[in-house]
Amino acid sequence: MFYSRKKTKTLQPAKKPGCIYAAVFFTLISLPSFAEQPTSKESALSGRPEEVQAQDSGRRSEGQAFKRRASSIRPNILWIFSEDNSSYLGCYGDRTARTPELDALAAKGTRYTHCYSNAPVCAVARSSIILGVPAVSTGTQHMRSSYKVPSHLTPYPTLLKAAGYHTINQVKTDYNTSSFDKNIWDQCKGAADFSRRDKGQPFFLKINFSQSHESGLFPEKRFKKLTTKAEDITAIPPYQIDNAETRADWQALYDKLEATDRSIGQLLKRLEKMGEAENTIVIYCSDHGGITIRSKRYLYDSGTRVPFIVYFPKKWQHLAPEGYTPGATSNRLTQFLDITKTILALAGADIPAHLSGRILAGDKAEPARKKIFLFSDRFDSAPDMSRALTDGRYKC
Repeated sequence: MFYSRKKTKTLQPAKKPGCIYAAVFFTLISLPSFAEQPTSKESALSGRPEEVQAQDSGRRSEGQAFKRRASSIRPNILWIFSEDNSSYLGCYGDRTARTPELDALAAKGTRYTHCYSNAPVCAVARSSIILGVPAVSTGTQHMRSSYKVPSHLTPYPTLLKAAGYHTINQVKTDYNTSSFDKNIWDQCKGAADFSRRDKGQPFFLKINFSQSHESGLFPEKRFKKLTTKAEDITAIPPYQIDNAETRADWQALYDKLEATDRSIGQLLKRLEKMGEAENTIVIYCSDHGGITIRSKRYLYDSGTRVPFIVYFPKKWQHLAPEGYTPGATSNRLTQFLDITKTILALAGADIPAHLSGRILAGDKAEPARKKIFLFSDRFDSAPDMSRALTDGRYKC
């Protein structure tokens, strides 16, 4: 079905960059290298060193006390991912998109216009997110990889648990490493069961909606009847051939995004029914750009620039970014690594000194970076080995 929506003004893209990414070695940016760090005996449970595990066990009694009082001092946090889509949403000015739920979230939250996935492919991006450092620093930049990461690096769900949070992942892992997987979460199977947390304990829920994954464009996985009409596609990129096959791909994509939007709406309604909507900070983004020709796996904006929306309910707006107002737009240069670090800050969790991001919100907020580091390496059997810096306008 079609949703009616007021016509919105299409956002004008940034001026055409003076140069597109090239494979270069940077002296402009200093990345932490963890490959040469001394490591200790690895815990079979979590892929973390035993001395860190001992520190965690020493904090458990504190964590239990924290759980009892956390509901009054810590928000719930919900991080929603869609997959393989750029900013093809009504709230970003796309006139073809039918995304009323995400449009409504943006209307009461803040929409970021310059957010980047550090890598243009899913597992490599997730590997960066889960540890808070670029995958090129940990040896997990190749797609696919099962290398272990240095054991002194701690996945962010482990840090959230130590801070008293009940952590739920529904359900995708795929972190491009064999060091950890489902074991870092309190729950990582099936639908989220909020009854398993202690009374008053805040939760962190990360959820992936995969309807818009590139496999959804395969003929056997497309909806049998496409509701987006070919003539409704208003903006075929100039680097694509405008023919029936290309338009069919876009039709399938918009239909999948509409389905994703419905799922997100159902999740948010569940929060309201539980009485947790006003206790929950909501974060939405896609895992990287995509999904049609010359997007996913490329360092162009079509592969790395993503939609990013945050909503702080009234109860927690004192933690919101400076200048936060409902329906606002932020041009702050942002990357996934910033979101990881920000979540830890909002949760009152320990923040390792080596994390590469900048905190966006809360009383520990930091200034934005002037440039964002992007990278792509081997994708299955196809090598790329490219690096880029972007300031949101130019990329080199």
